[in-house]
Amino acid sequence: MRPLLLAAGYVNVDVTAELGRIPGFGERVTAGRISRSPGGMTANMACAASRLGMEVRFFGGVGPDTGGEEAVAELARFGVDTSAMTASEGSTTTSLILLGPEGDRAIVSEPLAFDYQPLRAALVESPERRKCLHVDGYRLADGLSVLRQARRAGFVTSADLDGIEPGELAAKLPEIAEALDVAFLNAGLAEALAEDPEEAADQITGQGVTAAAVTLGGAGAVVADGSGCWRVSTPEVEVVDATGAGDVFAAAFLAEWVEGGDTERAGRFAAAAAAISVGAAGARGQVPYRGEVVGLIEAS
Repeated sequence: MRPLLLAAGYVNVDVTAELGRIPGFGERVTAGRISRSPGGMTANMACAASRLGMEVRFFGGVGPDTGGEEAVAELARFGVDTSAMTASEGSTTTSLILLGPEGDRAIVSEPLAFDYQPLRAALVESPERRKCLHVDGYRLADGLSVLRQARRAGFVTSADLDGIEPGELAAKLPEIAEALDVAFLNAGLAEALAEDPEEAADQITGQGVTAAAVTLGGAGAVVADGSGCWRVSTPEVEVVDATGAGDVFAAAFLAEWVEGGDTERAGRFAAAAAAISVGAAGARGQVPYRGEVVGLIEAS
């Protein structure tokens, strides 16, 4: 039986501007192209996890508009169960992505109102099998009680800490660690804990998190657990758009890790999956299948 993933958090419309350079305040530039596509940290992660073999249910809200209809349809196209999604009164949230020529980007997101009731009900109803709950960092301020409930119900709990203010992460790490089995964060956020990503990962696992991963973009990632810390490299690929690569990394890590808890192996699998995902424009332009990831690892 496939492991179950409950994914709770952002689903939105991505408006992406492809630029020769990312402007500063007071500047004006002309985009090579401006496009719209479904996005959202956790929605991206849910699509990738489904494609990599997990059974995925998504929890989040969309507005009564075309963007919301497209977002739900896109999740369903990837095989994600959207039956627990809720309708919000406002419009579907929008994310502005400024994409530079080397795949670098700046992202501006709207806040998201979240209804926890369907998620709490699902935690009670879920059958006894391998199962995970993953949330984005924007949920942690008011979602720690849900994560603790999930652990009591036998779930592996996971969060992408991006979205937490750096000062808040340092101050609340002990409280956050009590609710998490797996934590993901990028290099910039890790600097709130230590200058060295290995030390930051060790700090997180030292607080009680079972496994931690610090993503380093094209330089790969650092993964750690109670038995060690490893730097995993990213296969060399041409970068078209790095949007969503961290979401694919988190999905691939969990998809592999829940099968046996091997942190280093899961880190290498996740780095390869993320490398494939940057080869096309859009957060879901090139979400890999498991066979593609295995093939890239063997070829590398």
